Amino acid sequence: MKLSYFGYEFEIPWTDIDKEKTKVVGGNKALIAFRSGNVLMVWSAEPHEFMNNLLAQMKLDRGNFQRIYGDGVLKSDYSLMRLILETTPNRITISGTKETDVSQQMLLIVKAVCVPGDPDSGIFDMSGKKFKGFQYGRPQSPPKHVNVELFPEDGHLDLFFEQKKNGSVAISQADINRVVQTIHKVPAEVAANLDSLK
Repeated sequence: MKLSYFGYEFEIPWTDIDKEKTKVVGGNKALIAFRSGNVLMVWSAEPHEFMNNLLAQMKLDRGNFQRIYGDGVLKSDYSLMRLILETTPNRITISGTKETDVSQQMLLIVKAVCVPGDPDSGIFDMSGKKFKGFQYGRPQSPPKHVNVELFPEDGHLDLFFEQKKNGSVAISQADINRVVQTIHKVPAEVAANLDSLK
């Protein structure tokens, strides 16, 4: 079954959509409910939204941030998130400079706050035709939900797969992969026509 939200089209492996509970909230979040009790939430954001919010909330100067972490880190939300996810406590050493240690400590704090779910359930690289991203958690654990964060060149897309506890339909990694691998941007006029059909 194909769905389209916020200029993106993708396939889902389930056909039991509960139309009464499915809704768009705030113009950039779609809550797709299924009769099985499972839910898929799609959230769309502007490019650099994560980066801009992080710098603003932490009152960080963009120039200083680039000087400390490198020029490429602020090219995209993906670059910044990859830097955060790759930061580990073993990067703070007794022989490091104070500036290096403080910069790594700051990234660890950001990581603790912004990484969704239980980090022990795994963080994985994801990629599709025109994006890269990360998957937080694996359905086999099974966590209550799995979050997939994707970074197309011109946006930011989050997918939240919520599985009903003891539900009749289990969400598998193959299901998640199908949704992720089929996501593609549709031209604005096509997106407008698809939205008008809902």
